[in-house]
Amino acid sequence: MSVDYEYKVGDCVWVKLKGFPHWPARIDKIENKKYTMFYFGTHEVGKQKASTLLPFAPFRDTYALYRGTCPKVLLEGVLEAEVNPGAKPDDQLCNLNSDTQIWMVMGKAGQEDFSNKYPERAKKAQMDYELYSKGLSTEHFKEIEVKSYFQ
Repeated sequence: MSVDYEYKVGDCVWVKLKGFPHWPARIDKIENKKYTMFYFGTHEVGKQKASTLLPFAPFRDTYALYRGTCPKVLLEGVLEAEVNPGAKPDDQLCNLNSDTQIWMVMGKAGQEDFSNKYPERAKKAQMDYELYSKGLSTEHFKEIEVKSYFQ
């Protein structure tokens, strides 16, 4: 699928790579109709043609709610594209547990179903996702909790 869209440096996009599902990436450079991409989740860099790109936001639910065997790093990449679109290659990769990653991509109906089946796991996944979205980790939260307990 190709979309007529004028991409610019800094845009978050989906890239169709051979042998992989659509992958979240950022355009870092455009030169001679070739796009230098930063791939979220893996922090790898590569070059692509415009025909392999789709804008991120309009296709978010189409590709983030991937059905089938989904690599953990793809879920991390989707989350990183949403909460840290300016990520650099040497930034630490997010390291969220599977429940949190699944929570993040499953959509409202899926979250409600997950909450009904696994209330404790869903509560933790939601809290971890909200903390990560604010740039905090659960370890950071625990550290704040411990410090405030002793003060």
